[in-house]
Amino acid sequence: MSQRHLETMFCDDVRQETSGKFIFVGVYSNDMVVSKFPVTLPKLCIQAKAVTFADDPFQELRIKTYIDDELIKSLAADLEPPDPRKGPAVDERVHTNTMIFTVTDLTLERPCVIRVRAQTEREEFRGLSLHVLERPIDSGSSG
Repeated sequence: MSQRHLETMFCDDVRQETSGKFIFVGVYSNDMVVSKFPVTLPKLCIQAKAVTFADDPFQELRIKTYIDDELIKSLAADLEPPDPRKGPAVDERVHTNTMIFTVTDLTLERPCVIRVRAQTEREEFRGLSLHVLERPIDSGSSG
């Protein structure tokens, strides 16, 4: 059985150069720390890359984004067959489907987890999540 998986990245902005390359600005690791709740994020960009082996291509693929357990965005992937005029893929053993999308004016009332899931024709699998936390209040140092 193949090892299908989902790779996720969260950032403040994504820009595309004229060469086609992408620039990811303000990339988060595991946590986003805000000064206080509620907070409104003007923009949160998410890259979701679904990976499968070439002998097990996706028949259906939908990327779902949740705040805790609440669905906030659901996007179907365009699963066009590879263009034979473009030649073989760099790694013919795997196929990837990458989606980059933006959530705007997202208001968060409390600490939460932003989760991304890939739903396919037969399974659902998870990418890494982003934990949104409040910065601890500095009680000052006593000396």
